[in-house]
Amino acid sequence: MGSGTLSERDVHADAVLRNVISRAISEIESVFEDTKGRFPVSTEAKQKKHSQKEAA
Repeated sequence: MGSGTLSERDVHADAVLRNVISRAISEIESVFEDTKGRFPVSTEAKQKKHSQKEAA
């Protein structure tokens, strides 16, 4: 530990994690694509939220 070198096991674990994360991101993106038309967020609501943040 602390030497900065990765064992083969660490490299494999890193690859598995990256694969899982990229698959999860793809899944989330496809869900957003599917629901894009169904949940329109009005610009008015966005502006209201934004101005509340600035006021705080």
